Amino acid sequence: MNDEFYKTLGNMHSLRHALKDMEPDDLRDLVHKLNTIIDEKERVIEEEKRLVEEKALKVKLIQAELAKHGLAPEDLISDETKKDLLKTRKKKRKTNPKYKYIDENGEEKTWTGQGRTPTPIKNQMEKDNKTLYDFLI
Repeated sequence: MNDEFYKTLGNMHSLRHALKDMEPDDLRDLVHKLNTIIDEKERVIEEEKRLVEEKALKVKLIQAELAKHGLAPEDLISDETKKDLLKTRKKKRKTNPKYKYIDENGEEKTWTGQGRTPTPIKNQMEKDNKTLYDFLI
């Protein structure tokens, strides 16, 4: 919704100013139209709520029926479908380190270049005028 329109509708003073030249019959007609819109919106919300509740009931009934037969929902998925689902999952590829540095404890560490710059690298860049190029592996 347009912000300016909403501000006008939401503020009594602005609304009075916007509607000051309308005749009472026109205002009543406007109120009737707004009430119609409100009723429609309430019906849509109620229908959506009813559908969600209906779906939840169906799920419970199906789960109970499966349990009655000693089955789990996973048993309904074929082995082929399970394999296809596993194939479609993208595995996160490990990123190789690009930079090497010595931390505060004197240990050699590596960094991929992703995420925040490690504090030891940041400190050396500030104090010793080094660049990331100096830390490349």
